Amino acid sequence: MVGNGFLRTGDVVHPDMGVPTVGFYIEVEHHTWHTDVASVEYDKWRDREVRLTGGEVERVPTSHIERPKLVPYQAQPLPGAATTLPAASMSM
Repeated sequence: MVGNGFLRTGDVVHPDMGVPTVGFYIEVEHHTWHTDVASVEYDKWRDREVRLTGGEVERVPTSHIERPKLVPYQAQPLPGAATTLPAASMSM
């Protein structure tokens, strides 16, 4: 469940993913997203604030996230089902 939490300052936390009811948040990081010092400092401050409210932030680099491999779906007959269709009747 994605959700927001609140810091002691009243600021709202907008995590990438999280479960606010238990105070657990996940932030996905990429080396090009936070290159300036100010945004890195803000993230560290926000993580400390979340911990001070009893929560936890897990930071995960994009390199640790795998995209699922798509496998073509192959329909399988149900057990005991006919494997061929009966011939169609043309009579009306």
